[in-house]
Amino acid sequence: VILLNGTDTPRVYNGTTAVTITATGPTVASLWNGIAFKGRCYYWSQGERRFWYAAAGSYQGTLTAFDLATQTRGDGTLVVAVTMTMDGGNGPDDYIAFIFSDGETIIYQGDDPGSANSWQLVGRFEIPRPRGPQCACNVGSSSVVFTDAGPVDLVEVMRRGPADAATVFNQKIGTGPIGVTPYVTEADAQILLDPYNKILWVFSYWPTVGEPCQQAMGMDTETKAWFCTSEFDGNSTAAARYITCAGMVNGRLVVGDNQGRLCRVGTDTLSDSIGRSGGAVSNTGFDLLTTYNPLGQAGSRKAVTSL
Repeated sequence: VILLNGTDTPRVYNGTTAVTITATGPTVASLWNGIAFKGRCYYWSQGERRFWYAAAGSYQGTLTAFDLATQTRGDGTLVVAVTMTMDGGNGPDDYIAFIFSDGETIIYQGDDPGSANSWQLVGRFEIPRPRGPQCACNVGSSSVVFTDAGPVDLVEVMRRGPADAATVFNQKIGTGPIGVTPYVTEADAQILLDPYNKILWVFSYWPTVGEPCQQAMGMDTETKAWFCTSEFDGNSTAAARYITCAGMVNGRLVVGDNQGRLCRVGTDTLSDSIGRSGGAVSNTGFDLLTTYNPLGQAGSRKAVTSL
């Protein structure tokens, strides 16, 4: 696990200890975001239009710069990147999309930015403004980016063009900007897939590190319907607990709350817990219920005879 925040020297956690990365080339402490693609790590700093890449099979050592400014048309800076696939699996046709603060998206194919034969520009288009450095993830064969207009699937954008309404990641979003209110338009979004609970989560935070979650939304990956919850946000009345970060650990959603605890969230009742940093186990205080199932033909009455 590689940890970057744009202020401190990046650290690598191997499951036991965390050590600082040893690298040359950029101002290492300024590295703000990164991604792994085809066995190589890519990094970039906030407010810049270039990325740095490591040698094949490495995440540190000599990092080489690749300037994207010559390919951009706007004045945005690099915010986030996400991998793309056109066939639903890993293979030679996989792409990497670099997304800028103004929504400009540049797509490359290949595995070596230092080789003209192994690194080609294959696409460029505009999407709505991305919501911060954690706003993209892969959901099956989709590459979803959370934007000012809601979740956008880059694979569909590449196939249909950015103006096609079908590029919005599923259409069961109700009314309003993305179908849920209130909609925090000033906040950065973190999007991640929770396979255990079958939910694609979107957590909105103010850009300042450590600020509370302002809004939590989710999409049921089976019904493709969106919902909004107040259990995680800063306005929650549940013992005034709210989260400041979220991540996936061993396939389970883990959130950090404002009381300094790490909590594993699930449908296992409120006793579902994980040790806090001091070692003592604490109940999560967060519980989930699965979304309602319309049983097909929503609007038609059904008689449930067995469960």
